[in-house]
Amino acid sequence: MQRRRFLAGMAASTVLVAGCLGDSDGETDDSQTGASNESDDDAVEYDRCPHRIVRVSDLPSPAEAEALAALENDETESEKGPYLPDVIDINEAYLLHEDSYYLVEQPDMENQSPIYLTETLPVFGENVILENRMDTDVTVHIRIEHEDTSDVLLEETVKFDVDEHVTLNDDVEFPYGEYHAEFDGDDLSEQDTWEIAWELDWAYETGDDYPVLLDDHGVFIDPVARNTSFGPCSWDDDGSVSSGDY
Repeated sequence: MQRRRFLAGMAASTVLVAGCLGDSDGETDDSQTGASNESDDDAVEYDRCPHRIVRVSDLPSPAEAEALAALENDETESEKGPYLPDVIDINEAYLLHEDSYYLVEQPDMENQSPIYLTETLPVFGENVILENRMDTDVTVHIRIEHEDTSDVLLEETVKFDVDEHVTLNDDVEFPYGEYHAEFDGDDLSEQDTWEIAWELDWAYETGDDYPVLLDDHGVFIDPVARNTSFGPCSWDDDGSVSSGDY
């Protein structure tokens, strides 16, 4: 995994502090311009986005600047920051940037608040279930491989009744990525091993089970279209957050 660092210390930052307008003599007249020595971003208290996956491009500008600085492996300092622990739950949420996911870490250091971004694969948040749609009870040997890492995540024999389902990721975590599964057993109607592939990522986290169906003709993903109900967070000028659906 790659770790990227953002360091927020006690000095003022040229990255996060906005400039001020000056008069013709090169001096700033706050009484005329209404400007403040503090940046507008520094004066805002941002609400936290409730989602588990948050795109960097959706973050409010100072938090986005922190994330991009860490991704570029720069060390930047801010008097007011860091912002990322305020706008997302760094213990639960992941940042998404250019199809890569990152954990945000903030270790305790005296007089400093360092921010690290560690590239990782989030664990799929929903149950992936196998449903028996055959007319009889079946015993099936299952082998599931994560194609991106070549890890075999599950290999076991399962017996289940008509209309019963088993949770495939009950005892093992399923990271985001592509999956290849093989199903074999004497109860299946064909002699060959049944195979299927699917993808798990944030777009498939809908709050419902992710179903894989087994019937007399084979194994397949439920054809019902799935699209995440967790829309992007957005912040207004006062720092209030709202989220919508894609």
